[in-house]
Amino acid sequence: MKLLNNVTFMYSPSKVILNDFSLTVPDPGLTWIKGKNGSGKSTLLKLILGIMKPAAGDIPAANLDWSYVPDSSEIFFQGISARIFYEYTIKLWKLKPEQSWSQIKRFQAQLGFDNSLLDQNISTLSLGQKKKALIIAALLNPSKYMVLDEPFSGLDQQTVLKLVTIINSLAKDKLILLTAHNFKEENLTVAKEIILQ
Repeated sequence: MKLLNNVTFMYSPSKVILNDFSLTVPDPGLTWIKGKNGSGKSTLLKLILGIMKPAAGDIPAANLDWSYVPDSSEIFFQGISARIFYEYTIKLWKLKPEQSWSQIKRFQAQLGFDNSLLDQNISTLSLGQKKKALIIAALLNPSKYMVLDEPFSGLDQQTVLKLVTIINSLAKDKLILLTAHNFKEENLTVAKEIILQ
């Protein structure tokens, strides 16, 4: 699937992130976007999501319904609990509450998000638990398009392995874009790799 067509993006004339850049990825399948810090991985994802606008070019992907796990969780949590966050997610995507809560419990068990944390202020949780809450909410989205920006950061190795299993399963039916800095997990079933310089 063509996601970007001849896209140019710059923060300033001296800081060009993408220049006449096009991107086609497998659908379904997992595409791993690699690159050093500052190479433009998160910027590329935000362009695809329509959060940022290019200086030139066309982004067909911006019109798609994406499920999104951002690198930073702080933009989502303004003094709310995971329960309230999930309830908002269910309403936003017009999901069936009973079925969704059954899924939430299953994902919590898989990723090790203890049920006792459900009513705690998310901002007080560890980085790993915040990340799990974001991932669980994203997994509720029935969309076949998913962006995972550094999903493994803050997670212990056991949880990483469980998340890899979930991602591999989802990639059989979904188009997934993944960034993961300094990640060497060989169990990921990757359909395509993109390396940003």
